[in-house]
Amino acid sequence: MKDIAIYILAGGNSSRMGEDKCLLPYRGHTLLEEIIDMAKVLSPNIYLVSQNPAHEHFGIPMIHDLIPKQGPVGGIDAILQQSKFTYNVIVSCDMPFVNSSGLQLLLDAVVSHQIALFENTEAPIIFPMVVHKNCCDTWRALLLSQVRKMREVISTFDSTFVNASSLLEKNVRFFENINTPDDYQSIKS
Repeated sequence: MKDIAIYILAGGNSSRMGEDKCLLPYRGHTLLEEIIDMAKVLSPNIYLVSQNPAHEHFGIPMIHDLIPKQGPVGGIDAILQQSKFTYNVIVSCDMPFVNSSGLQLLLDAVVSHQIALFENTEAPIIFPMVVHKNCCDTWRALLLSQVRKMREVISTFDSTFVNASSLLEKNVRFFENINTPDDYQSIKS
């Protein structure tokens, strides 16, 4: 599957962290560079969804929200409106344990659906996810209708849910987000 791009959500305020978590040192570089390096395994088409000028130095194209301050729903709207790719892999910048083999499971599952995401114990896990380009117009309509909850948006589409159990057996931290100073300390030790 070559018609894919990876989009890294990095537009949050990092309010719980108190500083830009994308720029935190991790394994000899930053959290964001960890995700960029992982994404390169899947596709050369990597984009950063951010309004932060400090992120420009990473040298990858930036996508800006078209309708500001709408959270992840707005960020994904910007992706879909600007994407030239059929399959859009969306991952958060604060998930350093996500790996390409896990994302490949979503890519394999999305082929006959509009959205693919993981679930664990019958509850969907929002990120990472893959969204088909054909979701673009409906996604925008939902955003303009003030729908902001990701679960509500996802329920509108033909979504498939990949069981995360076998993935978690291999990588128990796959879905871990680094949101607070305590979270950050846990990955440094």
